[in-house]
Amino acid sequence: MTVIPFDTEEQEILTAFEADALEYDNEEKSQTVQMAKDTLSKRRSITLRIPEQDLYRLKIKSIQKGIPYQTLIVSLLHEYSKQKKDFPYSSLHLA
Repeated sequence: MTVIPFDTEEQEILTAFEADALEYDNEEKSQTVQMAKDTLSKRRSITLRIPEQDLYRLKIKSIQKGIPYQTLIVSLLHEYSKQKKDFPYSSLHLA
């Protein structure tokens, strides 16, 4: 892998960051925070193949909760991804 050296401006920013001497403009900071939030909130469409019986059960649960089944699945995935626990089915050897 080729390493590209920092240019003068990048080196100045790195040096200031490492010295904890970066100064932020409040407007620039709020724009940066908003860009980060926008990046994190982007959604991507995916295709999943799941057993019919599981989908059927998810649809029943979503009807009971009064929400679309896709919303339920996204919610379940989101809650799982926030956990700091390991995958409970370690015997499946997922890599």
